[in-house]
Amino acid sequence: MDVKRYKAGKLKGELTTAEIRKLIRAHNKASSIKIPPKSTREDIVGILKKAGYMVNHQKAELRPLSKGKVQKLKVISQQTIEKELPKPKTKLEKQKAKEEKEEKQMQKKKQERAERKAIVQKALKQQEKTISKKKDKEKILKKEVSNKTKKKMPDASTQTEPQKKEPKKDEFPSDLRRAIVDMFTYYYNNFFDDKQGTASAKKFQAKIQQIETGSGTPKITKSQLDKVGSYWLDNFQGATDLDEYEKRDLELLLPYLKKRGIEL
Repeated sequence: MDVKRYKAGKLKGELTTAEIRKLIRAHNKASSIKIPPKSTREDIVGILKKAGYMVNHQKAELRPLSKGKVQKLKVISQQTIEKELPKPKTKLEKQKAKEEKEEKQMQKKKQERAERKAIVQKALKQQEKTISKKKDKEKILKKEVSNKTKKKMPDASTQTEPQKKEPKKDEFPSDLRRAIVDMFTYYYNNFFDDKQGTASAKKFQAKIQQIETGSGTPKITKSQLDKVGSYWLDNFQGATDLDEYEKRDLELLLPYLKKRGIEL
C-alpha cells in the first residue's frame, strides 16, 4: 500500500498528518477517538496519547502505550485501513456514477415537460368548456328576448329594429395566455415541489387557475411577473435543447415580458 511520509526536514520518514488521520478513522470503526475540528498535528498526537496510543512512523501504524501495565488495545495497521475504510472509487466507477446522475436529471426534465403539457391541455379544455357555456347562455338570452318581442306584438309601421349588443370578446390572445400559464407552472414545479399543501403553494395554484380561466388581460402584478419571468428567462432564454412547444412559448413571452418592463 502506498503510504505517504515526509521526505525532508526534522519529520523525515514520519507519516504525514493525512496518513495519521486515516489510521484514526480506521481505529474509530472499532473504538472512538474524536478529533475536534481544526486540530493541529500536535493536538492530534496529544489526543492519541490520552487515548493510550502512539504513532509508529516506521511501520505506519498506531501502537498501544504501556503505562506500568500492558494495555489490551488493538493495533491499527494498514490492513485495518483496507478492511475498515471504504476504498476510493475508480475512474470507471466515477464515470458510471456521473452517467447515472445525468440520466436521472434527463428523466426528471422529461417528466417536468410532460407535467407542464398535461396542465396546459387541462387548461385548454377548461377554457373550451367556459366558451361553450358562454355560447349556451347567449342562445338562451336571445331566445328569451325573441319570446318577449313576440308577446308585445309592436306596430310594424312604428317598429324599429333593435340594436344587437355583441358580447364582449376576450381581446387577450389565447396562445399568449397559454404561454403565461406555462411560465407560471414551470416556476411552481420548481419552487413548490416540496411544499405541496402549504398556504403559499395553494395561493400560487389559485393564481395559475385564475390566469387559465379568466377573461381579458390576466391580472398579474409587477412583482409577481418580475419574480416568475426572471426565473423563466434564466432557464429558457439562450437554451439550445428546447422543443417546439417551448420555442413557441419563448417567441410569445419575450415581447410580452419586455412590454411589461422585465429585463431580458
